[in-house]
Amino acid sequence: MNNPITLFDYNADWALKVGYLDPKPVPGYLTREEVIESYRALHVNGVEIREDYWGDCTTKYLRGITWEQSLPINSYLMPDQKVYRIRSSVGGDS
Repeated sequence: MNNPITLFDYNADWALKVGYLDPKPVPGYLTREEVIESYRALHVNGVEIREDYWGDCTTKYLRGITWEQSLPINSYLMPDQKVYRIRSSVGGDS
């Protein structure tokens, strides 16, 4: 059975130094870019991205980070809670 595994960037909200969504008593220890790096180390097949964390970045920047880690973006969640599926291979131009 081949079931791809993806991780949602919100899973690491507790670990973020800045830009976290849930209140906490102390900042975390990872940047959002380091979170994406850690997902590669976990051997996941893709990432799901929230606008809340990456809205200040260009698409080119975000895709570059995920491409460097060989992780396709499987979905992008906008603040209005709509999920936009992205159908592309790693480093693709769609």
